[in-house]
Amino acid sequence: MIEDPNPPAYEPLALNDDVETAATGPNKPLSGTPNNGHSGKLITSSVRATHRLLESVGGFRGRFRGIMAAFALAVSGGIIAGFFNGVGLPRVVGTLLASLALVQLSTAWIHIIMTVPNPLPFWRRLPALGRTFKATYLPVLVNSAALSAAYLVPLFTAHLLGLEIWDPSHPKDMPKYHSEDAWRSLVVWLVSLAVHLLLVLPSEVALVRVQASLLSPEEQTIIPFDATFQGKVEPAVVDGKGYVSMRDALTTFSRASWIRLYKMYLKVFVISTAAMFGIAMCLAIQMVIVMVATRK
Repeated sequence: MIEDPNPPAYEPLALNDDVETAATGPNKPLSGTPNNGHSGKLITSSVRATHRLLESVGGFRGRFRGIMAAFALAVSGGIIAGFFNGVGLPRVVGTLLASLALVQLSTAWIHIIMTVPNPLPFWRRLPALGRTFKATYLPVLVNSAALSAAYLVPLFTAHLLGLEIWDPSHPKDMPKYHSEDAWRSLVVWLVSLAVHLLLVLPSEVALVRVQASLLSPEEQTIIPFDATFQGKVEPAVVDGKGYVSMRDALTTFSRASWIRLYKMYLKVFVISTAAMFGIAMCLAIQMVIVMVATRK
């Protein structure tokens, strides 16, 4: 979502030495050598290349960078949303208010993911609340609305088609499906997929890119990143906002970047499905072994 598709020509060096130095000195930039104008394939166009980059940045633990901030974000978000829901507010409203309350933490998590390792704990890397809230409140509102649509539109479609839906308030009442429900389920799945691709993902792109634009210029990113967003961002010291608007965040995201992003999501979906299938097969084999053993 943030890798610059047209970075200055450079040949990235191994990051381990730079990371070790960055751990002892604040915000030391990574180094590189010219590659005579021949830019290589974008890092995030490949799952393997992305993993290799993360490993070069932080070793095996590099794959889990930002996990403490993500854990704090998930726990605090659940607590805040639960509080608002407990006082009678709808779940959608509670989730939105929790997201707005945690814009600092979610922005810090984005910054941790995209920059070289920093010895400071994540709570010491929180950006200024006022500036962060002003920059991100609109993308957060849009993203929250998109997530609500991703939940409500398929649900409404299922009711419209007469497809029974499991109600968590009555967990013992399991829906009864028939053969003609197969096409209804397919329609609901396609509607859900369309909402995610056309609403949720673009709203997440806008939010992440706005949050990335709040990164301090002293920080060094692990991938090519255009902090000016093709000249759309004016530094705050030059009477600018110092961050990209939601509209510019989307308009500066190239068609090639959209294609690369959707391909990455497709690859992750295929890998996840294959992993779940493998786990299901292992469980099935174990069940067969247990059943055979008990019969004997």
